[in-house]
Amino acid sequence: MESESHGKRDRTLTFTLVATFLALLPTAYVTFISNSITLFADLLRCVVEFLAILIAYIISRKTQPKNLQHYHYGFEKLEHVSGLAVGGAMLVAFVVTAFAAVERLIHPVQVENAGLGLLLALLSVLGNLYIWGRNARLLAFAPSPLSVSQARLFRSKTLACTAVTASLTLSIYSPDTTLGMLADPAGSLAVAGFLLYSSYAIIFQSLGEIVDWSLEESAHLLIMKALVKYESHYTTLVGIRTRRGGEKNYIELSLEFDGRLALSEIHRRSQEISQEITRQIPAAEVTIVPLPAKISQ
Repeated sequence: MESESHGKRDRTLTFTLVATFLALLPTAYVTFISNSITLFADLLRCVVEFLAILIAYIISRKTQPKNLQHYHYGFEKLEHVSGLAVGGAMLVAFVVTAFAAVERLIHPVQVENAGLGLLLALLSVLGNLYIWGRNARLLAFAPSPLSVSQARLFRSKTLACTAVTASLTLSIYSPDTTLGMLADPAGSLAVAGFLLYSSYAIIFQSLGEIVDWSLEESAHLLIMKALVKYESHYTTLVGIRTRRGGEKNYIELSLEFDGRLALSEIHRRSQEISQEITRQIPAAEVTIVPLPAKISQ
């Protein structure tokens, strides 16, 4: 099951990487021959997103099951550090795009030779919509930090390409109107907005994962509910540690058990407690550290 999910993820990322790279070449060309600030913003966005997909592809190759024997907890930290780098690149692209858009709003010019850009934008909407759906299906089949980030990335790409398409349509077919003149910088501002939102979401999530934020209070209440239900199985609750890793919730419980119990009985009781917690929190991975209680004299 695990190797199958990795295979699906690798094939999806390979297809995505190649498709995104091939889309960069004509986008760069139409940006060069036109004076559209929207196409310039879209090119910046595409470059940063290609970088994000490339990093995801490299990490996916590293996290194959055969490589995890040396890294028992996987490469989640690496995934989130790379997310910080991508978020930072998106933030820089946002600043450049926003400044260029404001300058074009102050000094508007008519867009030229943007017909090919409009065609590419329409194709990009369809292509990104397809890859978004493919990543969403992969996310439902095998949730992971990579699949989550890729699904969100292509959702953002689809919306951004839709904004580019609308902007270029107005610029080409209403070139002499005020609306047509302002559509190009307005479109680039929309792309800048997507870059800002995406960078914020990626950086905020990656920072939270790197510093191991604990689960929400509601999850802790569910854990305590399970422990109360099975309070006869152990003698003392020593500690609870929780953290979120992608779509998984990691829960570690330190429990004291009666020192007279056999190891098999301690294991059985631990299993029952773990199963109750995973029933309450389906995405939980529960570890119970058994500690022997002192036998009273």
